[in-house]
Amino acid sequence: MRQRREFFLIDPERVQSALALAALEDVTPRDDVVEDAEDQAALDKARERRGSFNFKMVDIPVGAVLTFAKDADITCTVTDGKKIEFEGEITSLSTAALTAVHRMGYSWKTLAGPNYWEFEGETLAERRLRMEEGE
Repeated sequence: MRQRREFFLIDPERVQSALALAALEDVTPRDDVVEDAEDQAALDKARERRGSFNFKMVDIPVGAVLTFAKDADITCTVTDGKKIEFEGEITSLSTAALTAVHRMGYSWKTLAGPNYWEFEGETLAERRLRMEEGE
């Protein structure tokens, strides 16, 4: 088992924004890029480390409108502590984000919804980190 794996915590939208500023072609992989099943397992584990997201932990009220980070015309509305309404259905952040990225041509199997939804100009993941760090 290889022990020299490195995972970086950075909002994927920040990387995409930097690339857009540089006017480079989007070459974001449409699938997970791993060498073998062991690497996929390690990637899946890294994605699951943190506790479950809820809107109360980031002070987002029921009824708040969230914007999809990859397309500001895509929105959803917070319905309770963990769920949103997206296209007339009550669902999770991750399920809604996965639906949206699939429509964009990505074939990802999973993603972390808080990385793809924004409130007040920051992704929910960024907001969570900021609040956890006590800013």
